[in-house]
Amino acid sequence: MNKYINLIFGVIIILCFVSCGTSNTSLKELYPKMYKEKPLSILIMPPMNMTNKVDAKEFLYASLAKPLCDMGYYVFPPILTLDFLRSESAFHSERFLEADLNKFHQYIGADAVLFTRIKEWDKNTCIGIIVISVDYVLKSTKTNEILFSNEIRLEVDKNLSVTSGDALIDSISVSIITALTSQMKVARNCVDEGLGIMPYGKYSPKYWK
Repeated sequence: MNKYINLIFGVIIILCFVSCGTSNTSLKELYPKMYKEKPLSILIMPPMNMTNKVDAKEFLYASLAKPLCDMGYYVFPPILTLDFLRSESAFHSERFLEADLNKFHQYIGADAVLFTRIKEWDKNTCIGIIVISVDYVLKSTKTNEILFSNEIRLEVDKNLSVTSGDALIDSISVSIITALTSQMKVARNCVDEGLGIMPYGKYSPKYWK
């Protein structure tokens, strides 16, 4: 009996050492180029949409800027960015994912460019969830190297309680608002999960902490 107890105790100790050894990886070790280049400003490219949900691109794009600002980065205003990209025939992100990004630093001063690829955005009406899968890639405009990357897949509850007044017009308005709000909720959750492990920028009190 003591033999089995000792064996179990030994296994527990080994597992503890393994877990301790694998949980101490710092962000600096995961993203060394991020700490080396220290980007201050980020330009967000329009998401690449690989799904059949046409408006997924707009929902995700509208949700990207604020979290990056909250994390201490200067983010070029999305509306102005779109105007600039259209004027330069650079609206399609696919063309620039593997291209030289130095022009973005030269023309507007961006230190890094954020690319996102929506791979999945499906609604399961039976159980009330939206399944979303997105890749995030932050690339340097100086070296064209990847500074940060993350891939996530989430199942988000799409049901929200929205209250209003009365009459048919109100019920129609509520249903439209509910649908739009739920999609934005999904997009925000996706962005929070995808960018949540990015190191903080210079304009955050948590910078280098």
